[in-house]
Amino acid sequence: MEIERFLLSLLSTVLSGFLLERVVECLLECRSCPKKILLLFGCWLQANMVIYFQDWINFIPTIFAFLICVLVACEGSVLKKLTIGLMVASTVFSFNSLNDNFIGFHDWRVVLFKMLFLGAMFLGVRQFAPERGYELSARMWRLLLLLTVTPIGIVSSVVLLGKRYWGMEDGEKLLPLVLLLLALFSFIGLLWTVTVLIGQQKLEWENTVAKINQNYYESIERQNFEIRRLKHDMANHLTALAALPGEQKDGYIQELLKKPVFTHTLRYCQDPVVNAVLSMKESVMEQKGIQFQVKVDIPAKLPFEKVEICAIFGNVLDNAIEACDKLSEERRKICLEARMRRGIFALNISNPCSCLGVKKQEEFETTKKNKELHGFGLKSIQEVVRNNQGNMEISAKDGQFSLFLYLPLSKEQK
Repeated sequence: MEIERFLLSLLSTVLSGFLLERVVECLLECRSCPKKILLLFGCWLQANMVIYFQDWINFIPTIFAFLICVLVACEGSVLKKLTIGLMVASTVFSFNSLNDNFIGFHDWRVVLFKMLFLGAMFLGVRQFAPERGYELSARMWRLLLLLTVTPIGIVSSVVLLGKRYWGMEDGEKLLPLVLLLLALFSFIGLLWTVTVLIGQQKLEWENTVAKINQNYYESIERQNFEIRRLKHDMANHLTALAALPGEQKDGYIQELLKKPVFTHTLRYCQDPVVNAVLSMKESVMEQKGIQFQVKVDIPAKLPFEKVEICAIFGNVLDNAIEACDKLSEERRKICLEARMRRGIFALNISNPCSCLGVKKQEEFETTKKNKELHGFGLKSIQEVVRNNQGNMEISAKDGQFSLFLYLPLSKEQK
């Protein structure tokens, strides 16, 4: 009987850890099996730790162990993982402290109560949390981390600095109870804040796509106008050519061929979003004196979100333009190749840069003065690649930068 009770208790604690691990995985990505096991261990420890008031021995090692497991096992920036880890830790610690001090369940009821709480937490997070792979700027994560300090600070103060529950008078129990409930339900507000910020960022991206498309359509209108005007003036051009001496005809023809209607390509492939981005960026390169060698083999619309397509093509070209703009005009050249074949979309871009020697992928950052407002381009590309189970490689060697990425297409997308 004792063995059965022990096994049942062990199973219930593992289930509690599993439910908390599912909560964390709704908010952070964890890919490999060893990392999932590490995260499960941290969640098991966090979910089942008994927390009494003035309990320094359990509280501090548990929160550090849980945060280390989250930082090592999960994907994303350190600020993101630390913020989400503290959000979850403050909520679970609040619940455990309420149960262990005020409710006092220490038999089968605590197991049922805890699993009901973690199950409700998991269902709520799965329903209302943003899609996995989301990312915010470092400034936004710092703001969220600052907001998260409040509930974790409340729990820490109540648990570590308060009186032992059994030594409190009845009138002294109300304040820690209210504070722990406040810390417990602050998770809802923090989760809502993250969701709103992600939605705002997505809206900004959609506005960017709309502006790019508007510029593209305006470029098409300008080219159509040039074509109509050239057609209208063709008779005059032919008359002028007929009247010119032989040695001047070639020069006149060359001047005609330099007109934008002959030189500016607006259709690179069958995807209108790619056409829009490339057309707009090529105009920028012409103004900056950057040679643009482009080869795009995309026979149909790319099966990705418009925002993701803009993030890839727009950011790789923006980074290349920024690098070339710092070089002498004779070195300014960008080579872009992209194709969609055999269930894979692949892109490769190369351009000269001012870097010397060899740089690793994680060493790249913006060179602009205001790094808070820039340097988000590569992160955006990485998030798109990660969300679509692709891969990206970056290298810079002897003054030449290159970026290669590929995204597999699902069976429905092929």
